[in-house]
Amino acid sequence: MPLNYRLSPDSPLLCPDAPKRILGDPRQYVFCQRMQDLEELGFSVEQMFSGKYTDDVMAVPTHSVMTQEEMDELLTDAGTVWFLSQATDLDVWEASRLYEAGTPWPLRSLDDDLQWATDFLKNEQIDFLSRLFQPVGRHGQIIIELAANGWEAPNQPDGGPVKQVRAYWKHVAKKANEDIRMVRYAALALHYYYDCIQRFVKQQRLDCGQTSFW
Repeated sequence: MPLNYRLSPDSPLLCPDAPKRILGDPRQYVFCQRMQDLEELGFSVEQMFSGKYTDDVMAVPTHSVMTQEEMDELLTDAGTVWFLSQATDLDVWEASRLYEAGTPWPLRSLDDDLQWATDFLKNEQIDFLSRLFQPVGRHGQIIIELAANGWEAPNQPDGGPVKQVRAYWKHVAKKANEDIRMVRYAALALHYYYDCIQRFVKQQRLDCGQTSFW
């Protein structure tokens, strides 16, 4: 396995809290941190879960709790493979094979030109995303699978775009020497990875006082 798929020993992604911060629900993370703070201050359970505190926490828009250092590390080959490994419970070697076999993954919508990342990600990071994810193109049925079918084969005749998507899954599975179901699972994890990047940028916009996103 290439060395660039291994995180450096001092990577922020190796911190014990990193998977919870990156793969978990950011609003839930903020809520739990707030409850922990109140507990350390001696508040009772009734006080902590009263509307006075919980409503304030949940009312604040939270798209991401990732740090800039974590984001910079995620936008690398090693960081992406780490995310894929964490999300699928595959070891790094298996995750790297799937990562390579499917790249570029057709998981961007046709109208997603990555302009949302301008001014918030470095040019080389935007280039990295464009190399990793291509617009769905003729594989548009992939997005339908994600939205409505949980990445299982759509309940439609085996032809047209459905046939093309199934052929794509089989192609990646053969290259990676993996079960086709694991390929779908990896694609779902990488789609969530992409969503995490977008939510980080949304949070940056919010912190800068920009209320309109994309």
